[in-house]
Amino acid sequence: TMLQRWLPHTASAPMDAGVAGNDDATASAAPASDGFPQLEEAPPLLDYNALNDLSGGDEAETSAVLRDFLDATAQDLAQLAQAREDGDIPAIARQAHKIKGAARMVGAVELGEAAAALEAHGHGGDWAAILPLAADLATAAQRLRLHADAEYPLA
Repeated sequence: TMLQRWLPHTASAPMDAGVAGNDDATASAAPASDGFPQLEEAPPLLDYNALNDLSGGDEAETSAVLRDFLDATAQDLAQLAQAREDGDIPAIARQAHKIKGAARMVGAVELGEAAAALEAHGHGGDWAAILPLAADLATAAQRLRLHADAEYPLA
């Protein structure tokens, strides 16, 4: 349809996707990206094994580790935003590297991948890619915060 031509993400998944007993439901439920990165399947938000390694598997400690990480990441993102406003590409790459390392340590997979992409384009001086990748990084951080709020609500 005309709508799907201009908004391909509105295309519906195959009818049998998600039907009980259909082993291919997961694979066929995600539409092909066809060159649209926003349609690609996102990496997992968290690697719970890495997070549990840090917290010893204790839920309260896991929540504390994740919240400390998110608070530190918010500060890092603020510094990244300032570097972006200043047009300081080397500082953007440094901040992305810092976020990437911390994200990988706690198992924040999606955030780590977004930071790695931003870092790579920062080192390459690719300003045109930096702006959308910085937005992707901020989105990944927000998704993780929302997930943490849902999984580990504050008492």
